Amino acid sequence: MSTKSVQVGGGMEILRRRGAESMQLLLRHMEAARPVAPLPLLTCQAVLKSPDAFFGLGERCVAIESLLFLVEVMQAVRVSLSQLSVPKSASDVKSIFKEIVEHVEELREMIYSRFPHICISMSDIVNQIAHMKWDSKDLAQRHSQYVDVIHERFLQFFSALDQMRKFLPDEMRPILLRASILHIMENLVEGYSKIRHVGPNTPLLMSNDINTLKSAMEMIPGMEEFGLKPLPFFTHVELFIKGYFLPPDSPQVMVEWAYQHPFYPPHQVLGLVQAVIESNSHHTSSFSALMGQGKSKSTEVKRVLAQVEEAVRTNVSPSASMSLHALAMAR
Repeated sequence: MSTKSVQVGGGMEILRRRGAESMQLLLRHMEAARPVAPLPLLTCQAVLKSPDAFFGLGERCVAIESLLFLVEVMQAVRVSLSQLSVPKSASDVKSIFKEIVEHVEELREMIYSRFPHICISMSDIVNQIAHMKWDSKDLAQRHSQYVDVIHERFLQFFSALDQMRKFLPDEMRPILLRASILHIMENLVEGYSKIRHVGPNTPLLMSNDINTLKSAMEMIPGMEEFGLKPLPFFTHVELFIKGYFLPPDSPQVMVEWAYQHPFYPPHQVLGLVQAVIESNSHHTSSFSALMGQGKSKSTEVKRVLAQVEEAVRTNVSPSASMSLHALAMAR
């Protein structure tokens, strides 16, 4: 955006100095400035619905940046527009700025924040993780298949952003990459939270998978250049996996863990705790003692889950989604 602002800066100054008579001069000055994106790419040939074309990511970037550029122009001529308008139209000018112009930045935030969600599909990964066998007594010799799928999808997104660098402001590429990494990590946690049968080796299998993924992503050329090495948001998954080490016969420890991790949605914490309790209870005599005489296992499990749910809901932090500014600063 800064380049385009410089290009029309002279025209804006002309308008500020000479008023309404210089509107045509400003327009001619803008027309003379070279567009950042080649115009032929902004035609009906753009493929906006194809995942192979990342749903028109480049065209959408050009569109929102062009719109933001027009906002800069309109803000520059705001005083002149107010002076030119007849008294009965003054309120219309104010409404345009208040209801439309001033909200374009929010629109940009929303669009960029959604790019990773539509460009990197994770729903099938979540489903695959949830239905894998995680209670195996044997440690796997290698990582799970979903790790390779995630790495390939991230690499494709990374390459697509590199090809679209002429469309994107320089600061947006690392922000979009951070947003995509956050998207991946949040969905890994979502998948792990849906597992129903876990065993002593479950967190070890998960750790092997995420560390393999971390190493593979960090090895992509350019990651260090964008400040993505070490991989940001990795601890979001790492901390969740450690929850599977919670002692199933100690409800108070589980409640405290829920209080200490308010950044996970309630359903994820409840899923983890329920899996730990139900998958380990029949192996531990201490848990059987915890049930007490006259109390069924299901009743006690419900009581523990109710305590955990109360803890997490009263202490839950805001949504894990981050603003573009926060993504730019995130590590």
